[in-house]
Amino acid sequence: MAPKRILIEASPRRPSDGQPVLVRLAGGGGARPFRDSGEHWLGGLAELPTLITSLDFQGDDLGGGGVPQALALRWAPARKDKLSELAALHWIDAAVTIRIGASEALPPVLLTGKVIDAGTRDGALSLTISDAAADLRKPVLKNRFAGSGGIEGPEEWEGRLKPRAWGRVFN
Repeated sequence: MAPKRILIEASPRRPSDGQPVLVRLAGGGGARPFRDSGEHWLGGLAELPTLITSLDFQGDDLGGGGVPQALALRWAPARKDKLSELAALHWIDAAVTIRIGASEALPPVLLTGKVIDAGTRDGALSLTISDAAADLRKPVLKNRFAGSGGIEGPEEWEGRLKPRAWGRVFN
């Protein structure tokens, strides 16, 4: 049986101009570096990622929600200049595709999602990646009434969510 290989394609943004940068990371598999269509994947993923998933339980309603599937992984390159280069990128909300499979061919996609947390520690880049369902947990309405009168509503409305309407709104 061929050893498992993990391949990650991500699109973090350059802080200087906000343009996405294609980053390809690899780990596992054989001893030689992985190339696909002439593209080089940066080695340094030492282990398969840790999968995270759970169900919300508030004590009275089972199945009221769930934590989307997420992955935690570490990339520790041999060249520290590559670590500082990638650590300088803006990773939060970067699109990510993760493939895991045999090392002979391009593995199948395990997860597509976004980076929800990134940081460096002990010579490694740590990424937490969540599937696309994480965006569904973000609230649409965030603005609240101040309760100061006028458009901010009366005092008793303080802290209530401001409703939003799209299209033609009468009254």
